[in-house]
Amino acid sequence: MNAIRLLRNTQVQKAIQKRMNRRSERPRLMPP
Repeated sequence: MNAIRLLRNTQVQKAIQKRMNRRSERPRLMPP
């Protein structure tokens, strides 16, 4: 089990969820 990989995975998932929530809440231009 790679702790670093797991941590990165969770971070990425969190970021994606945040982005999706933000987009659904109020659409606005955001840097990639």
